[in-house]
Amino acid sequence: MVGVFHENRDQELQEKNKLYDFITNEVLPVITDKYSLKKEITIVGHSFGAYFATFCFLINNELFNNCIAISPAYWPNNEDIYAIAELRFEKQDKLSGNFYLAIGDKRWDDISLREGVFKFKSIIESKNNSFGFQFNDLIGFNHNSSPTVGFGLGLNYCFDQWEWESVLEDQNNRINSFPDFWRHYELKADALKYLNRTSEAIEIYKITIEKLNLDKEISSSERLLCLKRIENKMGTR
Repeated sequence: MVGVFHENRDQELQEKNKLYDFITNEVLPVITDKYSLKKEITIVGHSFGAYFATFCFLINNELFNNCIAISPAYWPNNEDIYAIAELRFEKQDKLSGNFYLAIGDKRWDDISLREGVFKFKSIIESKNNSFGFQFNDLIGFNHNSSPTVGFGLGLNYCFDQWEWESVLEDQNNRINSFPDFWRHYELKADALKYLNRTSEAIEIYKITIEKLNLDKEISSSERLLCLKRIENKMGTR
């Protein structure tokens, strides 16, 4: 975990290009020289920090692959974050990773930011088809208290996604070793479904059913229960 302290927080976070260059060109090289880092970085921010984190996710998604934005202020620099997002979604190379967004509904600060947050949320929901997105409306929380719950929820969301990617990789390996065992296919399909790769998941569920019907070691009643469970996951029941 890396934190950055500011002499003038508001100014530095709004002058995002300078801070971005400092982090990518000076801070990260020092860290990578000393520590072994994952290829993808999760960037976390609150208020102006969430504005900056969103900016980093959009312009360098290969590096900042996950973003947690809590009660973001999206009004700085003539609300340029919306145009940046629109332009980024127009590019052929799709964004990946996860984006977690949350805001409270109490007191003036968060109340004044809600319209901008919901505008950004609508852009993501209308344009995005490639990365995980979750929004939480933190009812009862204000601008100062929203991070106390938002950061934990965001980290849980982002790292839970990584856990399912690990499950997917593990089941692929197990399928290579035991190609006829249908339960590995079901777990693989579950992981694909959770990762929003729905069409792939459905195809693997179909293979699961084929393998299930060939399993001679389970009873007819157990086979029927398993079949119903898989069909429910596919949405065919």
